[in-house]
Amino acid sequence: SAGRRIERLEEELRRAIRVRDEFLSIASHELKTPITALRLQLQLTRRGVNPETNLMPSAPKLAAILDLATRQTDRLMHLIEDLLDVARIESGKLDYCFEAVNLTDLCEDVLARFTEQRYVPQMIAGEPGAAPLIVYCDGSRVEQVLINFLTNAFKYGGNKAAEVRVSRNEENFLISVRDFGLGIAKEKQQAIFDRFERAISYEYISGLGLGLYIAKQIAEAHGGRISLRSALGEGSEFTFEIPARRAAS
Repeated sequence: SAGRRIERLEEELRRAIRVRDEFLSIASHELKTPITALRLQLQLTRRGVNPETNLMPSAPKLAAILDLATRQTDRLMHLIEDLLDVARIESGKLDYCFEAVNLTDLCEDVLARFTEQRYVPQMIAGEPGAAPLIVYCDGSRVEQVLINFLTNAFKYGGNKAAEVRVSRNEENFLISVRDFGLGIAKEKQQAIFDRFERAISYEYISGLGLGLYIAKQIAEAHGGRISLRSALGEGSEFTFEIPARRAAS
């Protein structure tokens, strides 16, 4: 009936407003945190500089301050880039550059970067002597999806190393990341691919809740999809499926 449709629309509107308000609260906190840390590091550096005596902080101390400031800047840039990507998606202007990419090499490169940050995911090798997995895709966007998977595994994985697997079946190329952490309740599994949603809303876990939404749009732009297997207390496994018809000739 018309009355029920109106009630349903009103409930959807109320939920949209709640999601928006929660996102604005999270976004203001997430953007403010690295800026506050960066400002503190600059203040500490300035206090250590005496123009009258030409005294400066020691080289190790200055290097440590600059390293921390750089990490906070990188975090801020990542948050801003996620917001820009959502705006590009909504306007249909998220660009892609498709080319032949070796998926195994791509994944190994990404994992090497995480290893440098002292988080060491485990690469599960394919069969010895197997042919390279070459697919026609946007390598930088595929990297973005894998980085999102690994970042989530780091956040929610209970300090346990994630497993990364690259494979192919008859229909798809598969990039999977499995963690051994908290897991995701069944009723939340669909919603986490929406904008501004997070698997768990613990205050100590950072993020805008945009990563999986962006990853889903990237997967769909490749003609693929993202699948999830998870249960509370048993960890999660995210898989990016790229149709094998995109194999480079």
